[in-house]
Amino acid sequence: MRSNLFMLGGLSAGSVVLIHTGASGVGSAAIQLVREAGAVPLVTAGSGENRKACRFDMGAGAG
Repeated sequence: MRSNLFMLGGLSAGSVVLIHTGASGVGSAAIQLVREAGAVPLVTAGSGENRKACRFDMGAGAG
């Protein structure tokens, strides 16, 4: 996942990254990597509870 975000995707500070199913294991790892890079994670989630978890527990924007 790291190579996809940084090498292929060119992730850098200030980038905005859309992460689908942000509350999944892979999604939550992606949120952490994106935030550590100084970028902004925006996520999709299947339920209101998952959106809240992404927004408040993981620090992502959710919609």
